Amino acid sequence: MENGCKLVITSRKVDVCKSLGCEIVKVSPLSKEESLNLFLDNVGRYILQVPKLEEIWEAMVKECAGLPLAIVVIAGSMKGVTDVYEWRHALNELRERVRATAEGSEDEIFERLKFSYDRLQDSNIQNCFLSCLLYAEDYQIRKDDLVEQWIDEGLIEESGSRQAMLDKGRTILNRLENSCLLEKAYYEDSIKMHDVVRDMALRIAHQVMVKARIGLTKIPDEHKWTENLEKVSLMQNEISNIPLNMCPYCPNLTTLMLQGNSKLTQIPDQFFANMQGIKCLNLSRTSIESLPSSISNLENLTTLLLQHCRQLKHVPCLAKLRALKKLDMCKAGIEVVPEGIDMLVNLQYLDLWCPELVELSTRILSNLSHLQHLAVYSKWTTLRIKGEEVRGLTKLETFQAQLYDLQDWNNYVKSSHFNRLSSYSLVVGQVENGFHPNLSLSKVISLGECEIGGQDSVVLPDDMQELWIYRCRKFRSLSDICSLQNTTKLRSCLVIECEEIECVVDMVTSSSSFINNPEGLVPDKLPNLSVVADVEGAKATPPHIFSNLKSFWMRGCSRMRRLFPFELLQGLQNLESILVWDCQQMEEIIGWEGEEENHTADTTTTSKFTLSKLRELNLWDLPELKKICSTRGVMVCDSLQELQIKECPKLRRIPLGGNVPPSPPTALKRIWIKQELWESLEWDDPNAKNVLQPFVDVL
Repeated sequence: MENGCKLVITSRKVDVCKSLGCEIVKVSPLSKEESLNLFLDNVGRYILQVPKLEEIWEAMVKECAGLPLAIVVIAGSMKGVTDVYEWRHALNELRERVRATAEGSEDEIFERLKFSYDRLQDSNIQNCFLSCLLYAEDYQIRKDDLVEQWIDEGLIEESGSRQAMLDKGRTILNRLENSCLLEKAYYEDSIKMHDVVRDMALRIAHQVMVKARIGLTKIPDEHKWTENLEKVSLMQNEISNIPLNMCPYCPNLTTLMLQGNSKLTQIPDQFFANMQGIKCLNLSRTSIESLPSSISNLENLTTLLLQHCRQLKHVPCLAKLRALKKLDMCKAGIEVVPEGIDMLVNLQYLDLWCPELVELSTRILSNLSHLQHLAVYSKWTTLRIKGEEVRGLTKLETFQAQLYDLQDWNNYVKSSHFNRLSSYSLVVGQVENGFHPNLSLSKVISLGECEIGGQDSVVLPDDMQELWIYRCRKFRSLSDICSLQNTTKLRSCLVIECEEIECVVDMVTSSSSFINNPEGLVPDKLPNLSVVADVEGAKATPPHIFSNLKSFWMRGCSRMRRLFPFELLQGLQNLESILVWDCQQMEEIIGWEGEEENHTADTTTTSKFTLSKLRELNLWDLPELKKICSTRGVMVCDSLQELQIKECPKLRRIPLGGNVPPSPPTALKRIWIKQELWESLEWDDPNAKNVLQPFVDVL
């Protein structure tokens, strides 16, 4: 290239490289030693402890012909097997497959990979694997989404509970991952299918049309929608319209995925007229304004997904869809509940988390006795659910809704129905812009504009994992909520715009177990907050207060002058992230009470503040901040990766590089700071600035 760059293209076909005019560099297969080691790494070195297997597994590696992917996949299929007869049978089977194909052909590679697929020996698991084809090549699939897809397609048999089906799905996923047919993706808790494995799966699968995320601007022509098609995926394209006269004849079609075509605004009325066998239909994240009338006659439909269809206003009558088990309209734009929804007596999953929805009749819920998952939310106060309205839903496992009022909540949380829930995200009162729970936590409560605190206030469940408190009145600290003292699993707590709160916890009245549980703490816009922990009057400060705390984020607390007193540091050894911004009177992050009177005269003693797991410290818009820690203090935090300082004009000292000779934290990656502030800083050791300079990125 003109700019000096070189482009490397990989292909299994020499003709492709020749057609592009490339210089061809042939990559040789793995050597025998490399092949053996790769096989052992993937099957597990436990087989070295079984001498009878050595000759067999070495022969199996030889049959892989030095092809890395074949070695990995075949090794994965044999993982955990110790029986010599099974190994010998597998070797014979592999040899027969390879010998039946032409040497060097694609069929040879295909048969080696299909060997692992066939060893699954379970048609349900095999069908789950083939279902991954519906996603685009190299697509990183969230594991939870994939399991939901399997349930939606009916690939996981119904069990006594929804949780049991999710557990079974995860078990199948583990089996496919352990067999190396699926591999871990870059994003956490996601998987993907290797493109060569995907090619193999495409050859196995029959009657599918997959054109996912390839930039389609129009739907495939009608003649491509053949009579025998069973599954079609056109997800994440740029399809903007479907011809008005289009009516594909696909009587055997069971799954149709159109989600992610954000430009799609309408679907012709008769489009689904000849798709009577369809079971799973996904129209999520499209811009459709109304559903076509032909949907009303899809009597075999079990799953209808309309997530994030924000323009959707009209849904035809659903009364005939008696087979429907899942209706997901989360973030859809509907204002009224679809007609006939009360007739869907087999419905197990209903999501009406719709901001514009005005009302939900009590009669509707009473008819849906098979519901396992119910989510209902709207910005309108007319759509509040009473606890007694859901007590008849005896199979309910997951409940997300806005409860009627505080008294109704207190009665409901004490009921046996609530205690049977496996997960919940419930709003009590009114929360601005709705409620957005932490998806990684399954038991979340949000209190909005309620009067809490005191003996007879809110009742909170012992197993709650996350708590939001928004604009609540008549409490000065979390310690005033009596039932909070009994929580044992609280992981995150957010307190937002509560004007009367003066301290986060009061050490006189709080139990140490409650204080030690949270991993995340967020005080946000609390104008009267003056201390994190009020220890005045306490017999002693517990040595490990906040011992599980990993992240502490504070914003808009204008009375705070010192974030953490020195006495609290002993318990903050798990702290990984500190973010403090827009605290107009904040002068110091860590220090002693009365330091100005008692410590500034001592210029010889150096105090070390140890935060051994701290990774990020972000300080923004703190106009009075003078120091991060004590005047003669040094922060010992070798784990620190990022320090960001913005709009802190009075800061004069960064307590890093305090070793002798000065050295930066070993994990440090960058310091974000304005140039003029960096130049104005003062240093205990003149070499400290030079040591830290390479890490500085000027804002």
